[in-house]
Amino acid sequence: MESRTNNVELPEMYRELLKNLLTPAAVAEWLSISIKTVYAYAQRGRIPYVRIARGRSIRFFQWELVECLLTWREGRQYQPRRRPGREVA
Repeated sequence: MESRTNNVELPEMYRELLKNLLTPAAVAEWLSISIKTVYAYAQRGRIPYVRIARGRSIRFFQWELVECLLTWREGRQYQPRRRPGREVA
């Protein structure tokens, strides 16, 4: 993945985070579910996501999905941590 955005060098910490940014198709393959299910879960707030490309696309941090799955495994509902700029459904 390209480590530059608008000709600005990204710090190493951000480059590492971006390596774990998944597309809906990658999430569907990883979880063995359909892409429609990925979008439905995101829309309902069942799985965490971030909007990119001026809000037209969504991506998923793998570490957040793991955290979500572990919460489900314990029989609890996932409650995402709030972060600046995150859309709340």
